[in-house]
Amino acid sequence: YSKLAAGLYMLEQKIVPFDLLEGDQFGFSIALGVSTNPLTNVQETRIAIGTRFDDDRGQDSGSVYMYRKIDGETEFTFEQKLVAFEWSPGAEMGSSVAMDEHRVIVGAKKRSDVGGYFKYDGST
Repeated sequence: YSKLAAGLYMLEQKIVPFDLLEGDQFGFSIALGVSTNPLTNVQETRIAIGTRFDDDRGQDSGSVYMYRKIDGETEFTFEQKLVAFEWSPGAEMGSSVAMDEHRVIVGAKKRSDVGGYFKYDGST
């Protein structure tokens, strides 16, 4: 949504992942990061969207979908799906997400029965 001059909000874009299944809980956590690409000097905005019950690495292993919008574009485009690097049933990766520029921290509520996190750096 974006805020109009009259103070009302208007829908800009509805984001739905290509492989969403019922019960995945897409949107459970969301973070936004803004950075300037050092090669192009263009501002990029990224959204990280947690889907804690995605099943790519086992039942309820979780994932995070990354979307990017380059300055001047009107819509976000899919960039990458982040999943645990190992088999992680029940980890609920994507229970929380945080961003700082191009870095993403992803919480996994039940990883190894104690919780954990994954760190990604999108600068490379």
